[in-house]
Amino acid sequence: MSNFLFLEEKWPILARLGSNAESYIYSDSNSALIKLGLFAEKLVSLMFELDNIDLPE
Repeated sequence: MSNFLFLEEKWPILARLGSNAESYIYSDSNSALIKLGLFAEKLVSLMFELDNIDLPE
């Protein structure tokens, strides 16, 4: 069971990226780090979107 399932209802993309990172943590740590990076980028993007802030150039 993933630690990111609570995100599934509102932000399924974050839940999927977090769950993927968890599944790779021991078998392919580089892929897990890449997935966590994508998670962080998407999280920041959603924060800007929800706060109606234009993304910096």
